[in-house]
Amino acid sequence: MDIHRNLLRSAWRLCAFLFFLSPTASLMAQESAPFRGFFLGVGVGQDVGGLPGARATYWVAPYLSGFVGGGWAFVGGGWNAGVELRVPSKGRTQPFFTGMYGYNGVIRIKGLDQLNGIYLGPTIGGGIMVKQYQNHNYWRISLNVPFRSQEMLDAWEAIKARPDVRIESDLLPVTIGVGFHFTL
Repeated sequence: MDIHRNLLRSAWRLCAFLFFLSPTASLMAQESAPFRGFFLGVGVGQDVGGLPGARATYWVAPYLSGFVGGGWAFVGGGWNAGVELRVPSKGRTQPFFTGMYGYNGVIRIKGLDQLNGIYLGPTIGGGIMVKQYQNHNYWRISLNVPFRSQEMLDAWEAIKARPDVRIESDLLPVTIGVGFHFTL
């Protein structure tokens, strides 16, 4: 449980860092051209479909996009699709909110592959985007809250009750994603 506690503490620190960094960086940067078009991202985390993963994003308007991501989710392929809304800002750093559907939980038991599973469900999240100076490429850092399916929660409880399984960490209440996105 110490691992779970440390991860949760790290997630809260990241939230505080993102909260304080976003307005400061926005004030220091200059306004750039409208943000639209296709982007391809690579990274790690649920919002890019796995560890590692890739994500295709289309900004239909300067502050609204749709995306699809796919990658390796520890026991198989994972995917997500959703929308993202950026908060208007004149700076390079912009906060955003996201909603998606797709994989949001994985159970992996070493030596008992029949218990492994990838589970689907909705997820909401937020974070910051940091645009490059010379182009529209950007870093994206997110903190996501998955809404686990009852199927996953039931499977997890059944696994925890098994005497032949040693649990090393509990389900994480949040996921973190980091990726770099290139304009196409």
